[in-house]
Amino acid sequence: MRTNNVLYLKKTFPHIRNEYKKMEEEGYEPQIKVEEAKKQGLTASLNGEYLHSRYNPKREAEKLVEQHKDHLASYSHIFFYGMGMGDHIERVLDLFPDKKVTVYEPSVDMFYQLSVSKDLEFLNNQSIRNLFVEFEESQPLSFINNHYNNFKEQTYLFVHPSYPRVFLEKYKLFLQWFREGVANSRSTLKTTLSFQKYWVLNSLINFKETVETPNILHDIPKDFFKDKVALTVAAGPSVDYDIDYIKKIKEEGRAYVFAVGSGINGLINNGIIPDGVFSYDPWKNNPKVFRNVVENNYDLEIPLIFGTSIHPDVVNMYRGPKLHMITSQDTSSEKLLRLKNGENPDVVHDAPSIAALTISALAKLGFQHILFAGQNLSYPDKKKYSESIKYEHTSSELNEEELEGLIESVDVEGAKVKTTRGFINTKTQIEGYIKKFPSVNFVNTTKKGIHIEGATFLPIESLFNDIMSTRLESVNLASFEATSYENKYVKSQLEVMKSGGEILPEFFNSISYKLKKLSEETSDHKVQKLFGELDKAFKDMTSNEFYRVYLLPMNRVKYDLLVSHNNEFKFEQDIFKKAELTTKHYSEFLNLCIKDYEVTYKHFLETYNFIMKK
Repeated sequence: MRTNNVLYLKKTFPHIRNEYKKMEEEGYEPQIKVEEAKKQGLTASLNGEYLHSRYNPKREAEKLVEQHKDHLASYSHIFFYGMGMGDHIERVLDLFPDKKVTVYEPSVDMFYQLSVSKDLEFLNNQSIRNLFVEFEESQPLSFINNHYNNFKEQTYLFVHPSYPRVFLEKYKLFLQWFREGVANSRSTLKTTLSFQKYWVLNSLINFKETVETPNILHDIPKDFFKDKVALTVAAGPSVDYDIDYIKKIKEEGRAYVFAVGSGINGLINNGIIPDGVFSYDPWKNNPKVFRNVVENNYDLEIPLIFGTSIHPDVVNMYRGPKLHMITSQDTSSEKLLRLKNGENPDVVHDAPSIAALTISALAKLGFQHILFAGQNLSYPDKKKYSESIKYEHTSSELNEEELEGLIESVDVEGAKVKTTRGFINTKTQIEGYIKKFPSVNFVNTTKKGIHIEGATFLPIESLFNDIMSTRLESVNLASFEATSYENKYVKSQLEVMKSGGEILPEFFNSISYKLKKLSEETSDHKVQKLFGELDKAFKDMTSNEFYRVYLLPMNRVKYDLLVSHNNEFKFEQDIFKKAELTTKHYSEFLNLCIKDYEVTYKHFLETYNFIMKK
């Protein structure tokens, strides 16, 4: 490598330099050849296949960029797959200096020869956010997973046209993972945008119920469910095939039966009373799931095990026994609760579906065998739900528009099945939980259900003489009491939060005043001084406990964008332009915080007064 390139990599991307240094010490020799083009620039070849024009690669790069120019102008983030000799990247950086750029080179040989033959100074550019060289075949996946935040922006994938030809297998694998990474990132972002305020506000409103109901992970004796069998029943169409077996399992006490979300309606409509129903959905439609349960008084005998960020109407309408599990999106409980033994309460990590969350909770309870029924995560015969489940707000069958958006996967017997990306995300999450509990035997009894790695498929009828051969003693979850939490600690933490909430308006006013001054100031020196004052005022707000527990999680997406914009501001040379951008983005974030504070502090005071009277 050229000396100046070695220095550049050591300073900016030391991991790349370290990898090549090890390779050089082991006698590394690249297979790609670099040579002078006939007219202008350098070209490269692998086994006689050229990556660039042999005549004028510079001109070729200009034409290539011209073809992409209109698209490039519309995107904020450009992802280059394949550097070649870098001419096309140089051209884009010249034309679009304000774009964010990620460069990915799948060929170790190509990047090495580039750094030997050409100065990498063009990469020493504020637009370059990341540079990655693929040293191992598995690295594309880890790279995409680690850098998915970039895909929250409009990302343009710029593939060097010779790479799909010269590095076909690498390209195909990368493209598959890239598409999945972008899709998963956008799905996560969409979920966060949809639920971020509900997670926080619901948990705060539900806190009164949380402290007065048993924690299923702490108020039930540790070995109560040890080595037992749990059957989870979801709402999938396959429940119809096995409903008689499920009824027999419950009547004969072969397993503890738990309904999962909408699965409760399929059970009660078939005369089956489960040992409990798990629910956690923060969304406004969740109360509709329980309307039938409450109207027919089933809630008086079926314990509800609710995730603490559930929609409050579900908890309020449910008159019967309730237990809770703290979800990872519940910032109130994380801050306010402590067990009597001084430890923090166990948390169940939020998941795309109640099924995944239920699996985690049951495994933590010590069950030896966890069985899935109705866990289709797919649409056999265009059906969404079991025949026994009917909702006014949605059809039980897919319409034509919904059918068009489906993708293919594989079912438990290897046949193709139609599903959605959301279901694939749930499947992946379930598989992740299965890996976390290697001592638990997971069995998928869902006929025509999607294949779930780590869960053996066995028809439910085959288990009666196997893992369900023993009759279990009946369980009454309503018999347990809430004894885990330290009340003095709860009250002391509420006092801390109240103090933080009382002072927050002062911080809002301070930041607002400084932003107003920043937008009006015409002196370079005073603008620079205001940046420092604004930074201090903003730090005062962000270190406030009430802000950290409630307002920040409610606006996490906007805050991430603000941090991203902040990093861009550093490179702005025009101080007044920087002031304009700062005022715009900080004001937007501040206004969201003020609006959420007005709602949240009101609910907090209701919770505070309720707890303090106890």
